[in-house]
Amino acid sequence: DNQNAHGLSVRELADNYKISKSSAANILRRSEELLADYSSNCNKGIKRKLKDENRQKIDELVFEWFTQQRAKPIPTSRPILQEKARQVAEQLGYTSETFKASNGWLKKFRNRYAISFRTINGESALVDNSTVEEWTQRLSTILDGFDENDVFNADETGLSYRATPDHSLVLSKEECKGGKKSKERLTVLLCSNLTGTVKLKPVVIGKSQRPRCFKNITTSKLPVIWLSNRTAWMTCNLFTDWLITINYRMKKRIEKFFFSSTMLHVTQKLVKHIIAQCTLAQTADQISITVLDAIKWIDLSWENVTEKTIKNGFRAL
Repeated sequence: DNQNAHGLSVRELADNYKISKSSAANILRRSEELLADYSSNCNKGIKRKLKDENRQKIDELVFEWFTQQRAKPIPTSRPILQEKARQVAEQLGYTSETFKASNGWLKKFRNRYAISFRTINGESALVDNSTVEEWTQRLSTILDGFDENDVFNADETGLSYRATPDHSLVLSKEECKGGKKSKERLTVLLCSNLTGTVKLKPVVIGKSQRPRCFKNITTSKLPVIWLSNRTAWMTCNLFTDWLITINYRMKKRIEKFFFSSTMLHVTQKLVKHIIAQCTLAQTADQISITVLDAIKWIDLSWENVTEKTIKNGFRAL
């Protein structure tokens, strides 16, 4: 109504919109600021402005990057956004001590730009509680008389290594879409003794005997035992063969296991990989994660499981 200063007077604006003349005058005085906030999707409930111009620059660059990813659309989780903020801060001269992209920073950032955290899709599976209770009672009897170092537990899990996050940060009025979800998966079998002092090499099962990314790689030198079948599932034959091998090793007392002292944070490594891929990717499907990447992360994850964590996992028994 008042563009180019040729619109209605303050009195006329106040009468038209049923507000006081002082409110109308204040809006006119702050028109540029309010328009800038609107165009950048700023939350109008946030009154305090950032005093540190460099910190404000971090937020602006991170928000610009965030909107680019959502336009593709690539799901953006909280750890991904925080890691991107750390990278931007480092480029502006901050150190890990002066800017940490903490959960507090993320909360303020989300409030400032009206960003929500929503579920893209997901499903849950029911667990047979009666079976769990029955085996909890039976295990104490079965394990009676065995040394804790000689008790081993193995369990398998599915790893959808190319799946995007089930949740994403989105603009408050944005429809939450994340593109088609990848169904590529691996089966991972992990085994350790009760005290956590012995962790066996992970077993990873895929569909291909030699994936393309294994070119010039000897599978026996991988940090995991690589197996394959057309479904990438654990089968009775595969499990039996693995069990016979482990039983033979136990009988021969071949119990020397060597682990790297690498203490890389696995989540950060995955997040950095995704951020690097986002630069060129136009959709989530174009973020390249190979079976070999997944194997490296499985190995690092297993290395970083501590004895204390494994012991705590058995404590309930």
